[in-house]
Amino acid sequence: MGRHTTLSSSPNALFLVVETRRSFILFDILLITMRNIEKLEKFDEIENAYEMIRTLFEQGEKPVVTVPRQYVPMLRRGIRESSSWIGGNIVAGTIGRDPYMPPGEDRALLRISIDSIERLEPRLTGPDQAFHGIVVFKGPIFPDQIEIIEN
Repeated sequence: MGRHTTLSSSPNALFLVVETRRSFILFDILLITMRNIEKLEKFDEIENAYEMIRTLFEQGEKPVVTVPRQYVPMLRRGIRESSSWIGGNIVAGTIGRDPYMPPGEDRALLRISIDSIERLEPRLTGPDQAFHGIVVFKGPIFPDQIEIIEN
């Protein structure tokens, strides 16, 4: 088997790959190990996020959603998932932090009463892909669960 060297980049590092059967096996093991460590770190982050949500919920904290003020009259029908900039249909809100209020937009703040934290899923956001109080609701939000806290 001939030996030659190629330069290969991955999202995690820059590697110099020597083309032999042994080096490819070691390279594969290294990549698999790095990916597994990333998955474990993300799993730990998600578990910590669920614990934080549980603690806030037990302290009486309720998630907050903001909507453009023009849609307030339509809240009598509840809130259903809508398309998001990240893809897919979701209803996103915040818990334990200031709500999303983009500058220059006229938005209403809505406090959402839910019966179980099982209705919330944490989102890992930002460049650090960590939990910053962003949650996604599982399923629709019914009219009797919505309290307008700022109109």
